[in-house]
Amino acid sequence: MNYEEFLLNISRDNNFKIIGKRYNEESFGNFEIILLFANKIKIEINNDRGIIEINLNLHKILSQISIPLCFVINSLNTSDYCQSSTFDSLEKVQELLFSSLPILTRIIEENLTNEIIRKWKRRSNKQNRFC
Repeated sequence: MNYEEFLLNISRDNNFKIIGKRYNEESFGNFEIILLFANKIKIEINNDRGIIEINLNLHKILSQISIPLCFVINSLNTSDYCQSSTFDSLEKVQELLFSSLPILTRIIEENLTNEIIRKWKRRSNKQNRFC
């Protein structure tokens, strides 16, 4: 799957709205895509030389925090388990996005943003202690 096919597949889903995209063919096909899920959650997809990351941009009062989608999936103790926060193909990215629809919906319906941010900060603080 290439960049254009991926954008077409995402745009067909009514849950996602593409609000930004940047493609640089001269730089190994690097790109950045910004999606909005249900007009509430911003999702960034970045490709840096074939390594693709998916992050949620969650907002707390006067701050914005970028958290890997896999961390969010795993932190909500769902039956789905995400193994890696980096991907090597757009097919895997698309599969994760579409399979995470119930989780993204749950974040909005149960207002779980603060809980996710708290878990992310706690994890980050633990990692910083051992550096």
